[in-house]
Amino acid sequence: MANVRQSALANVFVWLMLGCTTPHATAPGEPVSPSTPPRASAVSDVPIAPTAADPSLSSVDAIDAGTVAPPEADNACAGDDPAAVGPLLANAGEASGRAWSDLSPGAARDVAAGKPLVVFVYVPLCSNQQIWCGSNAGGDPVGLNSNIYWGAIFGSRRFFDDYRTPYERVETIHGETPDLERIVYRQMVSGAPWGRPAGEKVEQIVVLQAVHGALINGAVERFWNTATRGGCVSFKDGDRERTERIHVVGYAGHNRLMDNVKLPPKPSAEEASPIPSFVLACFSERYFGPSLRGAGARPLVTTRSYMAPEGYLVRAIAEGLAVNESPEALRQRAALVQRSWQKTLSPFQSLWIFWPFEL
Repeated sequence: MANVRQSALANVFVWLMLGCTTPHATAPGEPVSPSTPPRASAVSDVPIAPTAADPSLSSVDAIDAGTVAPPEADNACAGDDPAAVGPLLANAGEASGRAWSDLSPGAARDVAAGKPLVVFVYVPLCSNQQIWCGSNAGGDPVGLNSNIYWGAIFGSRRFFDDYRTPYERVETIHGETPDLERIVYRQMVSGAPWGRPAGEKVEQIVVLQAVHGALINGAVERFWNTATRGGCVSFKDGDRERTERIHVVGYAGHNRLMDNVKLPPKPSAEEASPIPSFVLACFSERYFGPSLRGAGARPLVTTRSYMAPEGYLVRAIAEGLAVNESPEALRQRAALVQRSWQKTLSPFQSLWIFWPFEL
């Protein structure tokens, strides 16, 4: 039986490698040049508080730590205190079956106080100069409507805009490079999983950030900074200007660390203010998991094989976070929705792709 499963997995992974392998041979560490120069825009930059200046604007293939002001006790944008998160649960087995907010006192506290649950997801557009994205249009690093990770049939924007979606658009901004588009979505969910009184609703805000595909290094850095230091997002809700704290940060795109790009250094104890995270990319547990875990930004969902970081997975995880599911339930949810779209996968194969939760 083991040999049969291994053979089946091998066949599936050959197909899934489409989203992870480079389109041409390169030496280890050889920089990959962008195929399309950054596109200018007359629209002002998208305002996002938690990130430092993006070094990719001056050097596409260099990724630096950047500088972020150390979080203070009264900083409304700060993440969780690592010292408070560490002792919450004794072992990974127990943690995997508990609500994910048990790992984030800040998220639980904010929702209990009537504030929204905020999920921020960086989506670097697929670029044919880094991997083969299936077609020229699908791999256009600025193709908002055609890129397979954003506006195409399996893209993140497409799935959140689907007519069956529980989400509604709150704000859409077309920004300058590196941020091509940012969309803020909202849904209202039952407050019961959050301990709210009967009949009360919880507002969930999901922010999808489309990043120029050639500037993917900056997206990786910004994801890391948000995961390890926390942050806020500002947006307009009708006539009201809002700034809300980010509770979970995600990354959905090509695993740039497989191209020998390195994560920035771990923040110092004074700077650390982590929040939970998830990474939808090939082999993300191997490349991102230990570093995120070591910085206190516990990854709720990672992968251990080739996979396609498509929009149905991003939405499935967002919906699971909204109802305060456990890390294991999030993993099961991701596997179930993946199999519903990739019907060649067996239940075993689909679940195996997603790494079991670790503290």
